[in-house]
Amino acid sequence: MAETFGTLGCVVRHEWRLQRRDLVRAFMLTVMPVVLVLVLTPTYRQILQLTGLYGGNGSEQAVPGFAIMFAMFMGGEFGLPFFRDFGWRTWQRTRTLPIPVPILVAGKLLVPLLLVLTQLAAIFAVGVAVFGMHVAGSVVALAAVLAVFGANVVAVSLLVTALCPTVAQFNAVNNILTLVFAGLGGALVPVALLPTWLQPLAPAAPSYWAVLGCQKVIVEGSGLSQVWPSVAVLGGVALAAGTAGALLLRPDRGKESWG
Repeated sequence: MAETFGTLGCVVRHEWRLQRRDLVRAFMLTVMPVVLVLVLTPTYRQILQLTGLYGGNGSEQAVPGFAIMFAMFMGGEFGLPFFRDFGWRTWQRTRTLPIPVPILVAGKLLVPLLLVLTQLAAIFAVGVAVFGMHVAGSVVALAAVLAVFGANVVAVSLLVTALCPTVAQFNAVNNILTLVFAGLGGALVPVALLPTWLQPLAPAAPSYWAVLGCQKVIVEGSGLSQVWPSVAVLGGVALAAGTAGALLLRPDRGKESWG
């Protein structure tokens, strides 16, 4: 067991050394939602006042919505390094080392998971400190929803990586899924404002459960006992997507990177 964790730690440190050389993408994916919150919070405030969905200054919709949307964009931080290894031909060399594939993949998952969680924490912290978002409920419950959603993002990214043979396909699928889930799940506008024929489809998007859990805590003042359905669904999707991705990933099958 100690040897396994030691090997996993080596993989994580290696991935972090590579990742920290270029954190521009992760930085921009954290700054951009903050900029959008700054620009669009007044619009959300007017929408919420006109519809009477709930009170607040608009940040209650803008902050969790854009944080969840850009966390899904951040999911590419798993797939891109995976394809990078094939482009650099380091994946084949790494496979000659006595490192089990599950440990290798887990090590590659942990760094983007930490990036996603850091991104979410930073956006919500700015939302409270700068935009006056009031969290009426349990901060622990909010953290639980965001943590499980972060795992969900990385698990879905693993599945997309396993299914896509080229980095161009991975980018396209990841971006399309992000936009579809953001729109359908209530990250861009409240689900109640979607077309009536589209609203029943909203629970099919993992982002719906993340937004729902956040809104219950932020607006309704809920605790852990009230957000467990969101946590359970997100955890189930993460488990299913992660398992499917692990089963479909073929470590000996080449993938095409840029160039």
